[in-house]
Amino acid sequence: SLTEFFRKESIQLDYLIITIGIIDEGHSLLYPSQNLAWMLKINVIAPYLLVQHLNPFLSKSDSPKILLTGSAAGLGSTDDSSNLMPYIVCKHALMGYFKVLHNELSEQGIQVSLLLPNRIAGKLSENSATLRRTFLKEKDDFSKGLQPSTNKVVEASNVATGYIEDFLDGKTYISNNPSIILDKLQAELDQMKQNWTSQV
Repeated sequence: SLTEFFRKESIQLDYLIITIGIIDEGHSLLYPSQNLAWMLKINVIAPYLLVQHLNPFLSKSDSPKILLTGSAAGLGSTDDSSNLMPYIVCKHALMGYFKVLHNELSEQGIQVSLLLPNRIAGKLSENSATLRRTFLKEKDDFSKGLQPSTNKVVEASNVATGYIEDFLDGKTYISNNPSIILDKLQAELDQMKQNWTSQV
């Protein structure tokens, strides 16, 4: 296995960058439970296992760093994420894992950062469709969860090159569109406040 190879070769890791992830669409009352379990396995359990297995090799570094890949869909208001229930659930779960991991590993001197890409062109939808056909035996060969094509700017994928600098500089949260994410969080807080006020 990879960890056995690392151990045998006395390999030390300085950085662990995890970008694995898939996207799918589905209604909360209609989406198959086995599909959701598979989505969680790829989007949450896989990063968890990578950190578990590779952390011993990071702990030997003078400046160990871990980068997880979340999404703007994983926090704040979900009003603009229609029909993305399985993806939203996975990214909210990953956000919870990130927060706990960040708090626990910072005590060991390990930096844990979270990448929150938002509206970036890429192959996530197409690659996810291929994986669903292979592992879930889906017959549909169309992509789901495509980035919006109207009224919302989709940035070129090369914007991601700046993320590495932010990661190496020690930033905890990294995004190409932090203002949009902050707006989503504020919208959720406003809605909670309105609901609570109406109940008092």
